[in-house]
Amino acid sequence: MINSPNLQKNKNHLDTTKTQRQNSFGDPIWCLEDEDGKQAEINFLAWKCSDDKVVWGQSFILKRADGYVNAEQKIVVSDLGTWNPIIKKLRSFCEYWESNHPTTPLSRWTKRDVAKFIKEVMIYRDDDGNQHVKHHGQEEGYRHILYRSYQYFTSSAIIDGLRIVVNRQFTDALLEPYLKKSNTSLVAWLKGGTFGTIPIENGMVVLAHAVSLLQSKRASAARAFFNFMRENQPTNPASILCLRENLFPENRIYPRATSIRGPRKSNTKKLKEILEKKLDGESPAIFTEGNLSNFVIELYNAASYILLVLSGFRLSEWTTFKANDFEKLSDGTWEFRNEIHKTNHSIKSSRYLHGMAALALDTLLECSYLDKISENAPVFIRSFKTHKFVSNYKRMPLLSEVLGMRVWGENPESTIRNGFDKFYGDTIKQHPELANIHNTTTPHQARHLWAEYAIRRFDGAVIDLITEHFRHRYSDNFIRSYYENALRERERDDIEIAYIEDILRRIGSNDKSLSGFYGPAAKRARIALKKAVLVSTDDFDLALANLAENIVITVDEWGY
Repeated sequence: MINSPNLQKNKNHLDTTKTQRQNSFGDPIWCLEDEDGKQAEINFLAWKCSDDKVVWGQSFILKRADGYVNAEQKIVVSDLGTWNPIIKKLRSFCEYWESNHPTTPLSRWTKRDVAKFIKEVMIYRDDDGNQHVKHHGQEEGYRHILYRSYQYFTSSAIIDGLRIVVNRQFTDALLEPYLKKSNTSLVAWLKGGTFGTIPIENGMVVLAHAVSLLQSKRASAARAFFNFMRENQPTNPASILCLRENLFPENRIYPRATSIRGPRKSNTKKLKEILEKKLDGESPAIFTEGNLSNFVIELYNAASYILLVLSGFRLSEWTTFKANDFEKLSDGTWEFRNEIHKTNHSIKSSRYLHGMAALALDTLLECSYLDKISENAPVFIRSFKTHKFVSNYKRMPLLSEVLGMRVWGENPESTIRNGFDKFYGDTIKQHPELANIHNTTTPHQARHLWAEYAIRRFDGAVIDLITEHFRHRYSDNFIRSYYENALRERERDDIEIAYIEDILRRIGSNDKSLSGFYGPAAKRARIALKKAVLVSTDDFDLALANLAENIVITVDEWGY
């Protein structure tokens, strides 16, 4: 049996001693069953509202499930996974009703009351105080509850409900002004949670930039800086990064008034040697307080893009992952087990992060004053922002102290989502032809990108692999959309050859941005194109086309 998401229990007056049939009105526990016989419980003791509102919620559930199927009052639903969000939003609605209109029947709610509820559940502020509208899938779920309450009440199926029709026009008109404030169009918002995906060519270009950034000398130096700070306490970052006493003379604006002596001098000298080795001749300009913070934000955004695109995990899952959910293997791979309530019947199974995804996770864990592993902190918490605390207290913060600074707010998803979209947008602007194809995206679309590659390049049981990877069932629309909407072979090849030709042309022109490409294929391309360009432009283009035809983009379960 599967439990519906269990939130903190509260006391109410439901009678837990009843011996009547299951699923009776007023029972503290109801049981739902799907067509395969699997069961899930709804714990009404956890609902923070009065008995009458719980009973109203139960009547809504019973009507929504088309009533009992037999004399034993069994309730059968088509899919338990579909019902989890319905129950969650129904509970949220009943608790809001209890808190804001405890003695007012739904039938007496005005349009203003309904609008206030929608704004309450759909509008939030991120960690920086910016106002945003939640994903439109949330709006659809709440609108479903509101519309059904009207429908059931006006048809006398339940004892109370709205007299107001809450349709898409109602919610769109209400939320559009808030979308505009966050520079999002209504069309883009509605598109965000559909089957829409990041186009292959766009996804590869942005991913290449993200990987290049995380593999850069500056990123390596940033990771080394935070590792040193955690391992060599007390070391004061204020003196190291300030413009007066900066570790690097070229970063100083004002001359240092006094010389450094004692252990602090030894520490800073050692740190300077480490950073200079990591930078390997590159400018140390990132090592000022403002520059370092801005650069690490960019690293976090790049890491979030890599992890969301290459893992296929939901953003909502990533915000729950903590450092000790992972175990690093000897080859650098991260292994962890994750219990997912939304799909796959909460089965636990091992998952792995390799290569580029492992480097992204390393970056999130290492670029932090807080020791995320010893404190078992959320992976994405932006604890590199605690510079002032470390400078004042001459030690690294504890997780409880970081949480007290509101670095990890009530809506961490919004911070990650905004950073993800900013990284994609900033990168794709550098490629106008790709920006015209797809200039904005969402983490939900990134989740689809892995399957987009897999459906085109895996041999054998592709659908089995996607189903297992995403924890969905064959019947889900999510899975069907991939094998029913896959590009035709010719379209796929045209896209990939065009991308390969662009890469080869840039290799042939000694584009410095591609210096990280290595291996037999890259070496062969450089030699062949160097020879061809010495003959004529036509020979160069011929060599380019010939090479492109012989290069294949391959995919594994974490990348391509």
